[in-house]
Amino acid sequence: MADGESKAETVEVLSKEAETLKAKLEEERQKLNDVALSTVAERLEVINYLNIKPRRVLKGHQAKVLCSDWSPDKRHIVSSSQDGKMIIWDAFTTNKEHAVTMPTTWVMACAYAPSGNLVACGGLDNKVTVYPLSLEEDVTVKKKTVGTHTSYTSCCTFPNSDQQAPLRPDSTGLDIICRPESGDEAKNAWIKLRDAYRSSLKRMKSSRSGSEATFSKAWKYSEQMSFLQPYMKDRPRHTNERAEINEFMSPCENIDSENSQPQCEEETVCNEVLVKKSKKVKPDPTLDFLREQASIREAERKRREELRRDLVPKDGLKLFFDSMYEATKQLSPDLQKSVKRKLFAIVSEAEDILTGSGDSTCALWDVESGQLLQNFHGHGSDVMALDLAPSETGNTFVSGSCDKMVLIWDMRTGQCVQSFEGHQSDINSVKFHPSGDAVATGSDDATCRLFDLRADKEVAIYTKESIIFGVNSVDFSVSGRLLFAGYNDYTINVWDSLKCVRVTLLYGHENRVSCLQVSPDGTALSTGSWDYTLRSHEPSLSRRELEVCGLELWSHLRGSWRTRPVDLSSSVAHGRLRG
Repeated sequence: MADGESKAETVEVLSKEAETLKAKLEEERQKLNDVALSTVAERLEVINYLNIKPRRVLKGHQAKVLCSDWSPDKRHIVSSSQDGKMIIWDAFTTNKEHAVTMPTTWVMACAYAPSGNLVACGGLDNKVTVYPLSLEEDVTVKKKTVGTHTSYTSCCTFPNSDQQAPLRPDSTGLDIICRPESGDEAKNAWIKLRDAYRSSLKRMKSSRSGSEATFSKAWKYSEQMSFLQPYMKDRPRHTNERAEINEFMSPCENIDSENSQPQCEEETVCNEVLVKKSKKVKPDPTLDFLREQASIREAERKRREELRRDLVPKDGLKLFFDSMYEATKQLSPDLQKSVKRKLFAIVSEAEDILTGSGDSTCALWDVESGQLLQNFHGHGSDVMALDLAPSETGNTFVSGSCDKMVLIWDMRTGQCVQSFEGHQSDINSVKFHPSGDAVATGSDDATCRLFDLRADKEVAIYTKESIIFGVNSVDFSVSGRLLFAGYNDYTINVWDSLKCVRVTLLYGHENRVSCLQVSPDGTALSTGSWDYTLRSHEPSLSRRELEVCGLELWSHLRGSWRTRPVDLSSSVAHGRLRG
């Protein structure tokens, strides 16, 4: 009993110490919280009017729509429902192109692959299943179960290919040195770089025969390679040919361009000797020397070209596919189709997929092999939402959970690199700002919040006293100025993400809005609801209203103008807009 009581006291002391440290950290954060985001945005003009209307209704599900995702082609939508079906829609014609029946109800997650060749879904079966899309055959024939969690699959998404690739140094041979496959390869790369630097130094002060030396543009890597200069020996240079020509002439023949007077008393004698020699037909050593120098320069030029070609890595993949194309086009049309189908199937499987689950974990899977590549542990309750950072910001993603926490993860190490808290209830949706510097969240506490990764804190909250229903899904416009949020009261609130005020309300659904997403080009907003339908919303504004709201005419499609959001921050910077 004594040991048990002592352990309990120790745990209690440590808990109090942790709370004290948290309070101190919060105090330090508040010291840096000098100004609110809405205060900074006061100089911007308020967006007073947005006329966004539902244009198309997609009907086909027999139960609540739980999730949807846009295709990279900006035309197709995949949706999943409580009825156990996953449907591929043509958002322009509202036609159903594929309908897949799952072995279980409550298909809670679905996603399009970046290639547009695959869709994935998961739900109460605890699995994530991938379907290759093809109009020539049934998509269920080649379905593949990629991974299995110990609880339901709540969300899934495909990482972009460039988010998985390591950063590449400039293609100058430095990448070979940084990641040598062998010692000889690294040594050869160093020799090539040294020779290239030496040649650049020669070109920096080069001249043609009979002209003064002039300076040319420096090699762009001269500064990085300048550490070699103290160790480089001075070698005789042949760039100025006049010194070499003088070896074949009398000292009296060295003519100064500024003074054409004789330089010595023997000049007359030398000239007479030259006249006598010129009468005889003999090989001229000067001409021979000039020809020799010309051949040396040509050889040097060829050597530099070969060195430049060696410094630029050859794209083996492009060479392979070019050769395959040349070989395939010689085949018969039937064989060409067979080759394309097989290649399509192989490329479609070359994907990874990221999933979140009710078992409090996230996981990264290899689609082709079904192997678990990385596991992410850190949440204390069900993971409800995931979103990938924009590709230029690196290999990170964000997750939201029922433990009220928002975590930022490194996909390469599986470690949590940043965490945010502030919500008072379950987090249902997370979305990266287009800049990659902030994350928006939606929660059952009826608020949306914006967390800044650089400030490491919450910078904005989007709420009104009249809003008492939870938020199920959030997404940004292409510029990031507008934040769309779907609520349990059947509405979609559009917030000004900078001023933290509501711009407008979108109506149309007859039950809670469970999912929403802006199309990849920003021309439309798709929403899914428990009323069994999906709806496509598009702006309908005059030209002046489009300019004020940061929109411009994009294309005329099916008799209605479609619009594309423009980056408002750049417009403000150039003085075109004040809001």
